[in-house]
Amino acid sequence: MQNIKFSIIVPVYNISEYIERCVKSIFMQAYKNIEMILVNDGSTDESGEILEKLEKENPECIKVVRQENRGAGAARNHGVRHATGDFFMFVDGDDYLLPGCIPRLYDCLNKKQYDIVLFNLFTAKEKGRINTVQEINGKMRGEQFPGKNKTLLRIPTLPVCKLYRREWYLNNQIQFPEKIIYEDVPIVPFAISRAGRIFILDEAFYVYIQRKGSTMHRKPDKKCLDIIASIRYLIELFEEAGEYERYRDEIENIVIHTAFFQVLENINMSDYKSIFQEILVDSIQGIFPGILENVFLTEPEKQRLRLLLDRSFKEYYYKYGFRKKLRNWIREHLPCTLYYWLCLSKRTKRSLEKTYEIT
Repeated sequence: MQNIKFSIIVPVYNISEYIERCVKSIFMQAYKNIEMILVNDGSTDESGEILEKLEKENPECIKVVRQENRGAGAARNHGVRHATGDFFMFVDGDDYLLPGCIPRLYDCLNKKQYDIVLFNLFTAKEKGRINTVQEINGKMRGEQFPGKNKTLLRIPTLPVCKLYRREWYLNNQIQFPEKIIYEDVPIVPFAISRAGRIFILDEAFYVYIQRKGSTMHRKPDKKCLDIIASIRYLIELFEEAGEYERYRDEIENIVIHTAFFQVLENINMSDYKSIFQEILVDSIQGIFPGILENVFLTEPEKQRLRLLLDRSFKEYYYKYGFRKKLRNWIREHLPCTLYYWLCLSKRTKRSLEKTYEIT
């Protein structure tokens, strides 16, 4: 019995090389009460033609939505407005799902009603070869109540690997900011804060492609400063809900890990002389002047953050950025099998052995 309808929303922008693999992975789910909302965000390559072909071949389960290029946030908002499922999730069009994803989510929902269900992901090279697992939800497992456990807000702000109950989502008027990158940073913690009950699966079903040119692997430019607008939107959401003071420490910690340890660190690895580092530090310090005293910071994190706040960008590069750059190079150039044996735990290897690839 497949009495729960799932909507899978896929933002698409110039990913003609990958989108058919993504759609194929959804078709391979052993659960058929699924609709796909493919949102063409003004693509200028062959993505639009591919989407039209897929919709024509599968009109019963694929709906193509078109918009001018307004970014992933607008595409996700547009997709949600067209979704009709009981639950929905976002899948980036260059990524893909493993076959057991939707059946496992259905099993979870068939027992209890949850506002959000979270799960883990695998990372993979551009051609789709899995090379490592990411336990993005840390050590948290099973049923959780955000109202009683504020640390849930510190779950990484990826928009994927999360299933949302559509009625609850719409009632809370959750909307991604549009025309900026890092649009997921404010939405994930805010959504978790509004949830009554969530469930965290200790399994990985999503394959995240580490692709050059994607938001997390882009060369530093002015768009990197969109993280500032994203943080202001995050604060605004919590202030309007009357919850900012309650969650201030958690919000500050989110800012540290996204603005400093992700965005600024990526800029630093690319060019430790970049002026964007200084602009970013000045802006965040202006919003959070006492950020170094955040209650969740470990001592190693404080040392790392202190270098950035002191504008010691060259020292930061040689102490942290270069090592991360080297690890990324090894991951990119080593054969997957060798990287797999070098880096993965026994538990991860067992997980990978249960999966197979989609080509």
